[in-house]
Amino acid sequence: MKIIILFFYRPIYFILKHLLILLKPVLDDKSRLWIQLRQENPQLSNLKDKTIWLHASSGEIEYLKSFIRDYKKANPEVSVVVSYSSPSATRLFDNIKSSVDIFFPMPWDQPGKIQNLLHQIKPEACYFGRTDLWPEFIYQLSKNNVKSYIISYNPSLGFFNRIWSRIFLKNFKAIFCTHQTQENILKEILPQSVNVVNAGDTRFDQVFWRLQQPTKIAFQFAEPYFVFGSTWKEDEYVFIPQLTELKKLGYKIVISPHEIEANAILRLEKVLMQLNLTYQKLSDMNSVDVDVILVDKIGYLADFYRLADAAFIGGSFKSKVHSVMEPLCCAIPVITGPYIYNSPEAMKYHQVIINELRVVQTVQNGDQFQDAVKRIKSIQKNDFKKLLIGNLEKNRYATKKIMNLISD
Repeated sequence: MKIIILFFYRPIYFILKHLLILLKPVLDDKSRLWIQLRQENPQLSNLKDKTIWLHASSGEIEYLKSFIRDYKKANPEVSVVVSYSSPSATRLFDNIKSSVDIFFPMPWDQPGKIQNLLHQIKPEACYFGRTDLWPEFIYQLSKNNVKSYIISYNPSLGFFNRIWSRIFLKNFKAIFCTHQTQENILKEILPQSVNVVNAGDTRFDQVFWRLQQPTKIAFQFAEPYFVFGSTWKEDEYVFIPQLTELKKLGYKIVISPHEIEANAILRLEKVLMQLNLTYQKLSDMNSVDVDVILVDKIGYLADFYRLADAAFIGGSFKSKVHSVMEPLCCAIPVITGPYIYNSPEAMKYHQVIINELRVVQTVQNGDQFQDAVKRIKSIQKNDFKKLLIGNLEKNRYATKKIMNLISD
């Protein structure tokens, strides 16, 4: 069945590839960069006798970081190479550079390209982060008898995904999923030779590790502050009109948009001036005596969550909420828009109530946002933090569990 699917997949993929290349001049900058990555020919050399290969798309690299760090510490004699599918992944590499020998962009998912990489790398094993699984890549790994694993697997497992999993995942050595329901379903559709384990979510280990590192922020607020993290225009339409009310409630405000290109920052600057709110861009900081700090640099959002009173997480009025893990692991209450179904953590902690406050509150509009903020203001902050930290501790050590299982 796998060969039959590949028989159709290969020519269709070939046609789509050349169509994209043909259309490249009229596509947006991100799409052109994505195509450019596919066309690069990575040269991998100076690898040690043993090498492992890890692959993720972009943000999914976060689910591999704790594993990479622990694996390299336990196996310094092994080369670690990491491939990625999205150009935005490169900004996430800084805190694992010391544990990775080579980063490289994944080429087109075609037989010759993948075979060439396998010939150069000769991996002992391949680890996928989350769900960035490509048919040709998987087939060639199986054909070359490379042990394959998935870390923090979180599929939808609908009808078609179950069929796909039954066909393409049957030769994996192990699949480490994040929920018991997923383990039960995968065990039903895959052969017993595939070790399916609900190991938990490795992103929690990465977030806790990140929060133990020194902060990059050299200043502190005297007042409580509210963070808007990873926001898009669709989120701004809802929360921007509420900023003046937040100020009246005694909050300083931090806005960290998902895109920090000049146009996005300029758009926010214009809105803040229209609202008569004073602000500073993080790159120009010389005083905290302003209403709003506008984060125009990468890698600072997690540090702002540490001492915040609460956070709104963006993407949730666009289509998919961004990760709520970092603010949760900082033990602060979270507000989101309605689109949280892509996030198991948001869904889970939307059901958790501590001190009569729902940990993740979802809102549909500005009025509901203000009601959610008032509920947050009414809680006993220290008690809430202690109880939430105790709850979150249950999510730790998925990486250690996986390390133990792959060494058995």
